[in-house]
Amino acid sequence: MHINHFRPLKKLFCNEPLEKNNSTHKINTVSVGAALADVTFAQRCVTHGWKGMEFLIGIPGTIGGAVAMNAGAHGGEIVDFLQEAEWMDMEGNLHTSARQNLEFRYRYSDLMGNYGRIITSAVFEFQESDPETVEKKLLECQQFRMEKQPYNQPSCGSVFKNPPGDFAARLIEASGLKGKIMGGAQISPIHANFIVNLGNASSTDILSLIDTVRETVFSKHSINLEPEVQILQSSVYG
Repeated sequence: MHINHFRPLKKLFCNEPLEKNNSTHKINTVSVGAALADVTFAQRCVTHGWKGMEFLIGIPGTIGGAVAMNAGAHGGEIVDFLQEAEWMDMEGNLHTSARQNLEFRYRYSDLMGNYGRIITSAVFEFQESDPETVEKKLLECQQFRMEKQPYNQPSCGSVFKNPPGDFAARLIEASGLKGKIMGGAQISPIHANFIVNLGNASSTDILSLIDTVRETVFSKHSINLEPEVQILQSSVYG
């Protein structure tokens, strides 16, 4: 593959306050490099009093992945604040696409890796608020994760998308799979839509659990759970 040029994923973080017409609130545009960790971004937004990204606390990964997957929780999604994304094609050329020219839906965008697009940075727009208010919301999101999810164990976050009108975790638990172990991987006893690494999990262990969950849930509930995680180089998932 010939690449015309290469630029490492950026951790750039900067902002330029703007006044929005017919509004008493200051609007801030923020350019963020794709390599910046979700948690770091959420914490920096608190410092500046930019509200909206509190839900990112505790989500593993970086801003590039969050944009590509349209990450979300607690009623918020990345697309709610995204203005544009810079991405690189497989020839090494850089492009900039406005939000309205991209397709976003639940845990999906056409910037995902299987479309041959690699996100390098994104521009967001936030309404300015009181930092203490933003921090309070962030801590509430963090507390929820600590109480309801395996917050202190290594995982890739939610494994399956929630099917319409139901929850993947409920279906997995109702199928008797909560706590199931294969090799070094386990369906979390705390939240059934998480697969945690007990210390020596291999990709085979995790993929085997994913297969078992999908087969069992379909057998018992006639629902085909779709993975939320992106699986690379697998003959099963492509």
